This record gives sequence, C-alpha cells and structure tokens, in this order.
Amino acid sequence: MINNLNLNLMKYAREKTLCSPITVDLEQKDVDLMYKTSIEVFSLLNSSSYNDFFQKNNLLKGSDVSHDLNFDKPLCAIGIDFHITPEGPKLIEINSNAGGLVTSALWAHRDKPEEAEKTLALFVNSFSTEFQQKMNKKALNMAIVDEDPYAQFTIYDLLLTQELMRFYDIACDIVDSNSVVGTYDIIYNRTCDFLLNSEKSVHLNRAHDKNHNIVVPNPYMFTRVSDKRSLVTIYNFIRENSEIFPAMNKTLLECMHIKDFVDSGLKRSGWFFKPGMAYGGTGVYRGRKISMIKFQEIIQQEFIAQRAATPPTTTHLSEDFKYDVRVFVWRDTIIDLSIRAYQGRITNFRTLNGGYTSYCIK
Repeated sequence: MINNLNLNLMKYAREKTLCSPITVDLEQKDVDLMYKTSIEVFSLLNSSSYNDFFQKNNLLKGSDVSHDLNFDKPLCAIGIDFHITPEGPKLIEINSNAGGLVTSALWAHRDKPEEAEKTLALFVNSFSTEFQQKMNKKALNMAIVDEDPYAQFTIYDLLLTQELMRFYDIACDIVDSNSVVGTYDIIYNRTCDFLLNSEKSVHLNRAHDKNHNIVVPNPYMFTRVSDKRSLVTIYNFIRENSEIFPAMNKTLLECMHIKDFVDSGLKRSGWFFKPGMAYGGTGVYRGRKISMIKFQEIIQQEFIAQRAATPPTTTHLSEDFKYDVRVFVWRDTIIDLSIRAYQGRITNFRTLNGGYTSYCIK
C-alpha cells in the first residue's frame, strides 16, 4: 500500500510547490510542548466543563450558526497550527479537519515507510472508530467533497486520501459539493463553505439536515472548533483553568473580541486582527500596518484581536522561507506533524520549493 501511495506522491510532487526539498530542524522540547498542547485541546473540546462554559460564554449567540451549537457530534482528527517563537511554540489556530495529513506524512516519511504506514493507519482509524461506534456497522462508505475538486490544488491530497481509504476497505468517492448524490456514511467536507449555507452546498446541507453525524466537519464542529470567535472562548476558559491545561496555558496567544480590544486601550502594533469566519489567512490584518480608516471599518465587524507570533524562518539555496507547524491529533493520540514552507504573507502552496517539508527532531 505505502509503495503505491509513494509512487503516486512522486508523480504529484512534480508540481514544484506541493512538496519541498527543505528539511526543517525542530527541537525536542518544542515538539513535546506542541504535542501536549494538542492533546489538551482535543480533551478540552470533548470536556463537559468546557461545553458548559462555551454554551454560556461563546460569542456566537444570535448569529446565523448559533442554532447549531447543541448537537453532539463525533470529533475526528483535527489539525492545530503553531508558530515556533524564541519564547517557544505559540498556538495560532485550530482546524476542524486534518487537511493535508496524507500528503505531508507520505512526503516527510518517504524514507521510513513503516512510520508512514503507522501514521496513516491512525488517521483512518480516527474515522472508522468514531463512525462504526455511532452507526453500529463495520463497512463504511465515504465521499470526499470539494467544490470542483479536480480544479483545486488540493486534488493530490484528495486522491491520495481516497486511495488510502479504499486500501482499508472504506469505499470512497471524490465528489463535487454541488452534486452530492447517493447514500454515504461519511461525507468528508473539504470545501471552504464550513456552514454549508452557499448555493453550491445545497446537497451537502441536505445531507447534514437529514443526519447530523454524516458531514465532517459539519457546521457545529467548525463553529465550536475553528471559528476564530470560539478561540476567544477557549482563551477565556484556559485563563480560569490553567492548572488543568498547563500546556495550553503556555502556548495560547492572548485574544479577545475586537470591541474588547478597543475598550482595553491597547496599541494595535503587536496584534493581528482576524475575521471570525476567516480561513487560510484571508481577511487578516497586521496591527502595525493597518490604517486608521480600515481599523475603524473592522471595529464594526465580527473580528478578533490576537497577539502576533511571527513565523519562524529557514534558508534554502540562499532564500528565506517562512514555515508553520501543524500537529494532527485524535483523542489522546498524536497522529503526526507537518511543516509547510512558504514565502509571502500566507501559506498558499504557490511558492517554488515551498510546500510540505521534511523535518528532523533534535
């Protein structure tokens, strides 16, 4: 199985911005802290104490997603992004899916097939265990869904994920979100319409309405895990429970609603301003560069303020590359980590010699 996946990966890696020749060195103490933080995050998201706190204190009440906050959903593998700073790793955001895991694991462990196989088995298990328990059935079928999937730069990861699932006897199709038909046990939503409220997601929304457990991540999972406003709720909860979640207490960046930031009288430099529904770095402003006119505009919108944590850099062929670290976690198990190298403002898999890197833990 791994040999076939690696052969296909090497074919896809001809796309020079997908897999990088760079190897990033990581310190063991930083990796340990990121792993501990990620396990704490997953534990927190499944804890009754946080759920009670979230229901009382989240910033989503009255919004177009607040009606969907009470369903009990399976939480499969998630990805947690970090920047490693001179003060140690800092948690940037939490992703409600494990996008990129298959490609990054195959690339990072291409010389250690046994490590790659172990990692990918854990990833598949995060789906099969959750859904077999919920549905009381052994055989599962999955649709990996994206908008016009074969036109997306992520198609390589979708194809590899499809091949992986089929190897583990999970029937798997890649389907356009605009034409989801048929009966699936799992719809793995890789679109950017996390709330399923666009016209192109009408079929996804129908599947979600019919069976709230079928779409992963669904609107509930996204709003509770990845909406930036929920990150504020998590930060406030950790401030009151730091002794229970010590790693998160070290790595969580200070964050608050934009109106609270204005009331605090803090200076804009040293902060990022992010829209609640942002993804992929879109709509994000850096405090020291934002104009007063633009700042006055975002004050009226659903933004959060988050302390800035500059991404680390590495050098390849005399060029500097920024990078971030994503840790994939499920329950109390670390599945893997991935590193994405890039130039410019955000990770976008458009940089020559950028993309998923190898890494060495020292």
